[in-house]
Amino acid sequence: MNITKTNPAEIEVGVVGIGLMGSSIIVSLLASGHRVKAIAPINADFSSADNRIGEQLNNCLQAGLLKKRLPTTLINGNNHGLLRPG
Repeated sequence: MNITKTNPAEIEVGVVGIGLMGSSIIVSLLASGHRVKAIAPINADFSSADNRIGEQLNNCLQAGLLKKRLPTTLINGNNHGLLRPG
């Protein structure tokens, strides 16, 4: 069996919804190194998602799950956003 290593940053993952559950999924994916594209049925969700995701990433850092705080970029438009680690 030939197993090759994959760089998580090369795999973009889509998440539908950026409420409490979607934000937690997004944080897990970002912490693993993935780029995440998120969509939300309500455009206003993006205003609170950035803070919620930032808080969760800080909690991961304080718990020792991350070595450093991941800077993220939330690009909002047409009810979708792209979050990138680092």
